[in-house]
Amino acid sequence: VSTQSTGEKKNEALELMKRARDSNGNSGPTEQQKRLFREFAVGSIEELDQQLNEARALADCSGSVDTQAITEFNERKEEISNYARDVEANQIKLAALEATIKKHKSLWQPSLNTMIDKINGKFRSFFGNIDCAGEVLLSEHEDYDQWGIDIRVQFRNSDE
Repeated sequence: VSTQSTGEKKNEALELMKRARDSNGNSGPTEQQKRLFREFAVGSIEELDQQLNEARALADCSGSVDTQAITEFNERKEEISNYARDVEANQIKLAALEATIKKHKSLWQPSLNTMIDKINGKFRSFFGNIDCAGEVLLSEHEDYDQWGIDIRVQFRNSDE
């Protein structure tokens, strides 16, 4: 609580206003300054204190920033970005290799299938002559090392 009278406060305010005008070239506040003043003006000291306390609390909540953590984050972000580019480049290479494999496979697989079909026809015919059943099939797998020829034989009519 202040012991100054209202008149003394008014005189002090006028003196401060005069000094402010003198420092500003004796002109009043600009329109921008007036707009900012209206925008941030508060109704009372209590409201101003409340806004100040809220601003301080917000600043306190932000805490101190660990520059090492930020540096590590940025380094890992860059690493992830590099890995993503590597994965994308490898996917493009993989697609090109798969296309090449498919192209080469289309050159030899039809001939192989024709050969297996001829063998199967003769094998089936031979086993049919001795009242049995036989079949020769090409066994394909994703891994070429596991490709093979399956030979199926049925010696009795009751077998499947």
